[in-house]
Amino acid sequence: MPAPLLVRPALAGSAPTPPVHAPAAAPATAPAGPTVDAVAARLLKLFDDNGNGTVTRAEFATLAPPKAPAAALDNLNKLFDRLDADHNGSLSGAEVKAVVAHADVNGNGHIGPMEALHHPVTLIGLHPLGAHPPVHT
Repeated sequence: MPAPLLVRPALAGSAPTPPVHAPAAAPATAPAGPTVDAVAARLLKLFDDNGNGTVTRAEFATLAPPKAPAAALDNLNKLFDRLDADHNGSLSGAEVKAVVAHADVNGNGHIGPMEALHHPVTLIGLHPLGAHPPVHT
C-alpha cells in the first residue's frame, strides 16, 4: 500500500504545491532490549580478564564478594560446572551465549526489561522444575 499523500494548501497567487509523500511509519513493535548476542559478548568481555575469549573458573569466581563464605564459593563452583557444557574448565563464548539465550523467555532474540529483571535462577537455567515461570514482556 503506497504512503498517503499530504497536500499543502496553495497560497493566494501562487502555483499549486505538488503533493508530498508522508514518511513511512515506524514498525509497530520494535524489539526492546539488546540482542542475545550483544549481551553474551558484553558478559564475556566483562569476565574474561586475560582477553583469551573464555571465562576461567578463577575469572568466574570474581562474582563472589571478597570475603564470601565457603558455601557461596561452593555454590559458584557448582554453577560453573553446570554452565561448562563441554567440561573443559572454561566457559566459551558459545556457552555464555547459551546462558543468555536461556533468559530470552519469549524467544525474540532480545533480552527485554522483564527478562533482564527476571529471577536470576531462571537466567542461568537452574529453575528447580527445569521450566520457566511465565514472564510478561
